[in-house]
Amino acid sequence: MWFKYYQNKVPHTAREVGSFWWKNILRLHNLYRGITHCVIGNGASVCFWEDNWAGEILAEKFPRLASFARSTLTSIQEMVLAEDLDSIFVLPFSQAALDELLQLQQLTKNIPFDESLRDTWLTIWGGNYTSSKFYNHVFQSVQAHPVSRQSGQQNAQKESSSSFGSSWWTD
Repeated sequence: MWFKYYQNKVPHTAREVGSFWWKNILRLHNLYRGITHCVIGNGASVCFWEDNWAGEILAEKFPRLASFARSTLTSIQEMVLAEDLDSIFVLPFSQAALDELLQLQQLTKNIPFDESLRDTWLTIWGGNYTSSKFYNHVFQSVQAHPVSRQSGQQNAQKESSSSFGSSWWTD
């Protein structure tokens, strides 16, 4: 579906097309993009300013420069293949935006761009997405209160020590 409807477009910035099931799946992109980063191939499915492909969101790192962008929904492919700055930015720049452009050029000078490869989206914890891996990632720092753990263990001991025939209300 992805490549059928969104060839050479950033799917999550394009108009939704396809069945209502597909559109509902596509609406989950904000959640998915929050737990993934992209390894650049041809840059066609990655938003230059709004996606995490450089270790951070570039619109947040370079807000003054991003404010001069003709569109913050431009793909990496469009940025790399742009003929000149005027096609992707509203010129002239402010001094602050020009300073950010110089920083951005240093950061992106080694973009591993290859028009023959597709972009690859990877989870931030590594490996494929599963609901259990997502759950573990989200709740990895949550600790149960010690009293909760003790009472849970005590209840488990009571249940395992009682026989099938005993009455549960007399414990």
